[in-house]
Amino acid sequence: MKPTNSITCFLQSLAVATCAFFSTNPLLAQRAMPPVSDSDVAHLRQSIPAQATAKAAAPRRVLIYNLTRGTYHDEAIAWATRAMELMAEKTRAFTTTTSFDASVFTPEKLHEFDAVVMEYLLREKLAERGRKVLYNEQGERKDAGSVGDPKELLKVVRNNDWNDYHVIVRDNLILLRINDVVMSEVRDHDPRRALNGLLALQVHTGPVMKVQFRNIRLRQFSGTPEKK
Repeated sequence: MKPTNSITCFLQSLAVATCAFFSTNPLLAQRAMPPVSDSDVAHLRQSIPAQATAKAAAPRRVLIYNLTRGTYHDEAIAWATRAMELMAEKTRAFTTTTSFDASVFTPEKLHEFDAVVMEYLLREKLAERGRKVLYNEQGERKDAGSVGDPKELLKVVRNNDWNDYHVIVRDNLILLRINDVVMSEVRDHDPRRALNGLLALQVHTGPVMKVQFRNIRLRQFSGTPEKK
């Protein structure tokens, strides 16, 4: 991950997706996305460049998928969705399809798109930097200890440079490492947790930034580890 001070990589590649394992539980109600006001739409239109910084051989097709259980980060997700739609209209570099329907995630349907923007808020942050967390069978979050001081762990991250980001997900264990240092650990027995889903790359909310990914490797475990 290489943060800098622009979103040109985001605009050029359109290789966009918000990281998540997601559930398709139909019992979770989805509140309608709030509308973006006309004045805010006008502001977004004015902010969007007239053309893309890189020209694609053909317009790209982008799926914008929302699984937020009706939470929209103070309407920031509604803004982001509308901004992507307006960017497609103004630059004509890509087209967008916005969906709340999880059935779109089949190989046949996903092949229709070049990229996916996934907006996901099914559960809160599982663990902060430096913490061990246990989710019990009732879905209750319990602090289970420390893996280090958060301020000291942050020093491991190399700003404006490449970082090795290693995620281990095996049975109920979720272990996060950055540059070979453990950042957080979760034992997840919550019955709401998804047992299958998608792996994706995240561009988080915040100030203007540029994020790049390279050398992505996926290893699939065999067998089941001992549960704790």
